[in-house]
Amino acid sequence: MSSKLTFYFYVALVLVFLTIPSCCCSGDAQFQNCSGFYSCGSLQNIGYPFCDGDEPCGCGTFSLFCESNKYTLMEWGYRVLGIDVPLQKMTVVRNDLWENICPEKGYSPSNRTTNAQFTYADRVRELNIFYGCSSEVESQVQVKSNLTCHIPGVNESRVVFTDSFIQDLRGCKVSIRVPVLPRAYDDLWDGKISLHEAVKQGFDAQFSSPMGACTACVNSGGRCGSDNEDKLTCHCREGSYPAVCPTNNGKRHGMKLALGIAASAMAVFATVICYCVYRLRENRKIKEYKKLETHIRQYGSLAPKRYKFSEIKKMTQSFKDKLGQGGYGGVYKGKLPANGRPIAVKILNVYEGGDGEEFINEVASFSQTSHVNVVTLLGFCLDGNKRALVYELMTNGSLEKYIYGESRLSWEQFYQIALGTARGLEYLHCRCNTQILHFDIKPHNILLDDNFNPKISDFGLAKLCTKKRSNISMAGTRGTIGYIAPEVFSRCFGGVSYKSDVYSYGMMVLEMVGGRKKPCGEAKNSSEVYFARWAYQRLLLDEDLKLQEVTSEEEEETAKKMTLIGLWCIQTDPSQRPSMSKVIEMLEGSLEDLEIPPKPFMCSPLGSRNDTETLLALPLSPVHESSASSSSF
Repeated sequence: MSSKLTFYFYVALVLVFLTIPSCCCSGDAQFQNCSGFYSCGSLQNIGYPFCDGDEPCGCGTFSLFCESNKYTLMEWGYRVLGIDVPLQKMTVVRNDLWENICPEKGYSPSNRTTNAQFTYADRVRELNIFYGCSSEVESQVQVKSNLTCHIPGVNESRVVFTDSFIQDLRGCKVSIRVPVLPRAYDDLWDGKISLHEAVKQGFDAQFSSPMGACTACVNSGGRCGSDNEDKLTCHCREGSYPAVCPTNNGKRHGMKLALGIAASAMAVFATVICYCVYRLRENRKIKEYKKLETHIRQYGSLAPKRYKFSEIKKMTQSFKDKLGQGGYGGVYKGKLPANGRPIAVKILNVYEGGDGEEFINEVASFSQTSHVNVVTLLGFCLDGNKRALVYELMTNGSLEKYIYGESRLSWEQFYQIALGTARGLEYLHCRCNTQILHFDIKPHNILLDDNFNPKISDFGLAKLCTKKRSNISMAGTRGTIGYIAPEVFSRCFGGVSYKSDVYSYGMMVLEMVGGRKKPCGEAKNSSEVYFARWAYQRLLLDEDLKLQEVTSEEEEETAKKMTLIGLWCIQTDPSQRPSMSKVIEMLEGSLEDLEIPPKPFMCSPLGSRNDTETLLALPLSPVHESSASSSSF
């Protein structure tokens, strides 16, 4: 019997025994207190490993008490919104953020693991909430909370929130990290709910408990509880014991035997059901694996070299040197066994119910490409549920860290990076056998080699389509907020096509220039500090951009050229954006040949209080992603 089937069997036994009515007879007080279930508000039939904190049953870490018709964990200060004992999962929310998310005494960021028996469940998302922020900081972020909190001794009281990878915002006094449910995270960014509503929905947490030992206790006629050291105690009618209840007279033995037979029959039935569910899941995994194999085989000799997972471990010395963490998994440094060539290995996360789309996209896209400005895929691993991608190592990491980090590049290097990226995109759009739309062009996905030559990476969101089709059909939204073209959000702006990549490229180019902009003290309202609008006004008046580290007319001309091209690329109407072939022509041409484009505009994701035609914000101060920003492959 497999480990998963054994787990289902024990779950079935626990469910069976927890539903068997207890015989009410005199005996140990703790046995009586632990015999039944209890309820509070929407939480019904609560049992081991949870217990009522006002009763002497004893369950240590999982002791609850009912307050305002909701259960709260006494030890950790979390309000419990839901409990799933078989899956050992519960939904909780920080009690101190239930009524008001404004800090009264100041908070410190909470650790990811709150307790040894209490951890975040898979796919929990995190928000960083910043308090006491200046008006300048509020104007720089794309989404504001529309909240203000009074903090003693702090003049500014604005509240903003960001993705968890933004660890710090200069100009904010207090910050906390709050986990939320994935659906609440998405609804918050879509403007469907407020920040406080997202936090109040809580997050899923996994708890550990000796359910197998509890089953043995219940099978002996006892009830599960915990002692002062949080170890399981079996409460029986005649007293409490470390594991199971002792055998007494024949009458009691006969009663337990009868109950055992009935329970066994029910357990067998429940186990059959659980086994069927287990087999269905395994069949889905097998079907997914066969689907991936079919996709790989159709590329024949064009497919990159295939490795076993044991070979991947050997290449990376058992994943010894981690380069970063991306949205789809970790990236590790390694060497090819044949020639010792440095490589970067991306280990893809495999989520329950996933169809492996990002894996297929990566292998399929790279099987079609060979270009100096596209990262080379050297191999892949599809070994059961283990998936990995092997790339050439890009030693200088991603472009993102050179825009805002301390390591500065020259304006000529930025220009060459913009030109090389444009050539790579033009190749994907026009010169592949199958047109490839990337859908996630951003500084983080532009990697730099030893000579700072750019290469496009991460095709997990890419879509392959025939060149004859001007527009493509696509379900849902793909990309990163801040770089997504308006038609990808809403089809009322036009059809989704290669022009959507042009928009993302334009936003990236503007960010390359805008990251070198000095803070603008002449802005009259917050919307004017958005770099694209600010730069457009100055170009319209034929004024200098006043950028940092511009020391010559040639550098000023390069900055203006990149800004003009970026503004052309982010036109709201896709038909007004140039193709990547035209972008290359514009980059290689003269500044005098470039006209000022129409004024680009669109509403920000959650609207603007000051201006209904606010541009999507570009950050004007360093904003770092997670450790994945330094991934080099």
